Amino acid sequence: MTNCWVIGNWKMHGNPSSLSAWLNEWNQLFSEKNNLPQNHFAQNYCGLCLPFPLLAVAQNNTSTMQMGAQDVSQFPNEGAFTGEVSADILKSIGCDYVIVGHSERRELLKETDTLIATKVQRALDAKLTAILCVGELAADREKGNAYKVVQQQLQILETLDIPKQSLIIAYEPVWAIGTGKIPVQADIEQMHEFIKQEGARFTKNQLEPFPVLYGGSVKPENAADIFSYRGVDGGLIGGASLRPSDFFGIFCASLDRHAGK
Repeated sequence: MTNCWVIGNWKMHGNPSSLSAWLNEWNQLFSEKNNLPQNHFAQNYCGLCLPFPLLAVAQNNTSTMQMGAQDVSQFPNEGAFTGEVSADILKSIGCDYVIVGHSERRELLKETDTLIATKVQRALDAKLTAILCVGELAADREKGNAYKVVQQQLQILETLDIPKQSLIIAYEPVWAIGTGKIPVQADIEQMHEFIKQEGARFTKNQLEPFPVLYGGSVKPENAADIFSYRGVDGGLIGGASLRPSDFFGIFCASLDRHAGK
C-alpha cells in the first residue's frame, strides 16, 4: 500500500489552553495505539495546520505529528509587510506544511490563482511542503464545469519550480466542506485521477507522483471507505480535527489502509 497523509485544518479555532488539552489527549490515544508495527506509523503522515499564534504552543508538543500553517505571505522573506508571516518564519519555528489556496480564502479574501502561485513558490523556496487546495462550487458541478474549474486551478503548476516530494494537492469540493455531503466513490476517484494526470501534464512529468488528498466532511465513520478509493492518498480534515478522538479515529483508518485491512 502507498503512504497516507492525514492533515488537520483547525481554521480559526482554538486557543493555547484548548490546544494543550487536545495534544495531551492525542498523545494518550497515540501511546495506547502504538502496539502496531512501527513501519505502519512511518509510512503514514499526520499533521495539524493551526492558526499562527498556536504554532508556537505546538512547537514543543508535537513529537507524534507534524505541524503546519494555514497560509503564508506572498512577499519576500523580510521587509516592511505589516501583519504578514513569511515562509522562512514558518520554517524557523518548525512548520512542515502550509495550506495554500483554500476555498475559503479564494472566496472570502478573493485570492487569485496568480497570488496563490506566488504563495506556493514562497513555501517551496523555504523547503516547506505546500498543500495546494483545489475544488469546485456546487454551481460548477451542476453545470458540468467541475473538471474545467479544477484544471484552471492546477494550471499554476506550469509556472512553479517544484522540488521533488514538496507538493500535495488537496481536492475539496466546496459544496462538501462542512455540509456532511460526500461525492459518490466514482466521482472522487475520477477527479483524483484527473488531478494526477493534469498535474503531471502541467509539470511536464518532472515530478514523482504527488499525493492527492480528499477533503470535505471526512469523519471517523467514513474515513476508511474514502481512503480505500483509488487515487486517494489521505485527507485534509476540517471540523473533525478539532476533536482528538475523531481525528485519531481518522488517523487509525489511514493505518488500517496501509496494513491492507
